[in-house]
This record gives sequence, C-alpha cells and structure tokens, in this order.
Amino acid sequence: RNLESTLVTSLVFDDDGMLWSGGYDGFIRAFEYDDKDMSLVKQKEPVYELDAGSEVLSVTINNDIGCGVAATAGGTAVLFSLEEGEIIAEWKPFGKGMGKRKREYARCATIVQNNEESITKNGEKRDAVWSIICAGSEGSMYQRRLNVDSLGYVSDHKPFIEDETLRGRLRPGHSTLIMALAAPSPGLLISGSQDGTIRMWDSSYYTNKDSDDSGLVQDEEEEEEEAYNDDIGGVDRRSQCLYAMTGFKVWLGSIFTNGKLFVTDGADNNVYVHDFSGDIDNTEDFLFEDDDLDDLEDFSFD
Repeated sequence: RNLESTLVTSLVFDDDGMLWSGGYDGFIRAFEYDDKDMSLVKQKEPVYELDAGSEVLSVTINNDIGCGVAATAGGTAVLFSLEEGEIIAEWKPFGKGMGKRKREYARCATIVQNNEESITKNGEKRDAVWSIICAGSEGSMYQRRLNVDSLGYVSDHKPFIEDETLRGRLRPGHSTLIMALAAPSPGLLISGSQDGTIRMWDSSYYTNKDSDDSGLVQDEEEEEEEAYNDDIGGVDRRSQCLYAMTGFKVWLGSIFTNGKLFVTDGADNNVYVHDFSGDIDNTEDFLFEDDDLDDLEDFSFD
C-alpha cells in the first residue's frame, strides 16, 4: 500500500522486522515484514513515512548504529533513524563544483565503518569511526564523518563531526554515474560505476595516508573546486583507492558481497561471482557460464 502510485527504487530489510523502501515520489517508508497478524499485503499504511524532499534513488541501512541513508535526485544524502523512524540530518555535497559537477545529483550512498574500537600496542584506545559515503551521477564520491558515541548511537543534535582530515571528494573519481556502493567489513569500501570499473578502497581512518595531490586533477575546470577538497593538510584520512577491476560490463546493475564472495549483475543478463576467499571448494555449488547447460534446456516451473 502507498506504493501503488510510485516507482519503488529500493527495498532493504533491517534486523528488527522492518522492510524499508525508497520511492520516486520522494518518500522513505517502513513496513513490518514479520508481523504474523498482519502480512505485508494487508498493511494499509506504513509504520514510518519520511519525506526526503525529492526522488529517492537508493536506500541502505546499517543495523549496528541503527541508521539508514538515502540518496536523492535533489543531490542530498538523507540520514534517518531506524528506531525512531525520523530524519536525523541532510547533507548536500553536490552542486558546488563547476561544469558537469554543478548539475550532479546523489545516485547512491552508504554508511561505512572505517575502524572498529581497538587498543593499540602502546595501550592507546582508539574509538570506532563511522562515516557516510555519497556517490553521484557524474562519478564523484564524497565522504563525511559521523558523530557516533561509545554506545553506537548517532547524535541527534550533532550527527556529523567536522573532521578536517576526513572530508571532501575521494580521488580518483569514476568517469560517469556510480550505480552501487558496498561496505562489507570495517575499513573496506567498494564502488561500482557505469564506466566499466569496480574499485576497492581502503577506508581505514587510522591508516597513514600522506596527502599528495600530484596527478589527481583530471581536467582544468575542476581545479578551483579541488583547491579546497584536496588541500586538507599533511594528514589525509579519506578513503584511498587500492585497485580497480576493469573491463567490466558498462551497464552495471548492482553489487553484493559478504566479504568473501563478490557478486555483480547488469544489463547483459548475467550474474558474476568473484571468489576472494581462497577456498577452492567455496564455489562447489555455483553454476558457471562454461558449465554444461544441456540438463536445463527442458526445465520448467510448471
């Protein structure tokens, strides 16, 4: 219900029995999917309905800190609470650049755990670090640190920390629209674009990353914007690109990973599974493109 008159762009389940949806009418809605007395098809109204202000293009959630983030066609990343069903904050990283950057909108966003809470060898306590990554229609990716306390809650009054070492645009950017983001484990970020590349990023906050902007500016019209985004001092804690998987399908659809298997799909009607586990038996039950498909020719669900 309430979804019949709009295009649903995202569906995601949380760990507390809610199904969250994003719609082209600009609303984020939550329904109870495990209510034994009232199934989804019988629910006339959502439990929560949040106005994101413009078309919602993606919704992702993070159960660990009880928050979700939506990317909108208005260029905004909308942070919301899963428990309260309320918008906590809005962040608009796009529209301040030049040329094509000025018309860029937010295509997808995700919450990243940069580091877990830990103790160093010297006995120094390091707090857990969280941030939002927002990716755009022209290939840009921006990062902003979240204000998460020791109990794992995002501050309602000050959801973002103004951290000068962790802000601005990630480099190098993709050359066109970024379709999907994934953060399977602390310190790891994956971005997939329609430019035919998928990139793996080191998002660890405590990794030493010396600021070096040599060779980063890709065209002259970006120089004014990057004078601010790249000049952040001697310590640069933004996510750093480790490597890219190139030669990929141009029209990437989505990406998924559990930390060992990396799955992608796209407009070529194929699903690809990449195994990073190192376990030779890990793909025993997968059917690959080169396998004999004769046994499936007469298969039917009838």
